[in-house]
Amino acid sequence: MTSMYHGRAQEQEVSVAFDNDGKIQALKVFASQDMGGYADGTGMGMPVLTTAMSAGCYVIPNVSIAWGNVLTNTTPIAAYRGAGRPEATYLIERAMDHIAYKLDMDPTEVRPRNYIPKDSFPYPTHSELAV
Repeated sequence: MTSMYHGRAQEQEVSVAFDNDGKIQALKVFASQDMGGYADGTGMGMPVLTTAMSAGCYVIPNVSIAWGNVLTNTTPIAAYRGAGRPEATYLIERAMDHIAYKLDMDPTEVRPRNYIPKDSFPYPTHSELAV
């Protein structure tokens, strides 16, 4: 156990504000990462990548992101096939499903309403990463 790593041990608190048409107005994210028994340089950046990429391919005018690392009695965490990006995708796509559910809409209607427009590329996201 002392020489193994694990991945995907992240909890997310997500709040999303949207209008009656399903357009996202704001996204608030807190990601808490289980670091395992000690802080490893690789694993410490996972919640940073998750929160930086949390808007995905969508236009979200207001974004608040925060993250934290928690030490536990498990093996340390390490980058594992995507390093925070699968968690970010899960986060935003579940938010889209939530919007659709609350508005009694098909999720395939909600997503395109929030896509970054084709003529807006390269598009600077909330974390200043260009899409």
